[in-house]
Amino acid sequence: MIHERILGRNDRPNEAAVERALREIRLNRQRATAFGPELFGDPVWNLLLELFVHRAAGLDADEDMISARTTPRYIALMETRGMIRRGRRSDSLTLTDKTFDAMEALLAA
Repeated sequence: MIHERILGRNDRPNEAAVERALREIRLNRQRATAFGPELFGDPVWNLLLELFVHRAAGLDADEDMISARTTPRYIALMETRGMIRRGRRSDSLTLTDKTFDAMEALLAA
């Protein structure tokens, strides 16, 4: 669903960056299924990927969905560092412009 929304945008972000983020998210889920999630832990990177894809689609991420996988302390740390902010609703999260641009550049490289 999110992928279709990205492809329908008029002011699309770098498509290669979005595709790479989607591939990394899929791979993370597949490896967690295959070997168990307790063996792999990079919650901040996973949160950045999810928020990047959501923002590229013009969506905020529901904090409850994100919090289920990421501890609130990481969310608080990222907010303090200005990496994420509350979305249009107080219970949603989105990347700041600076973080979105940095993720796009990193994923497009």
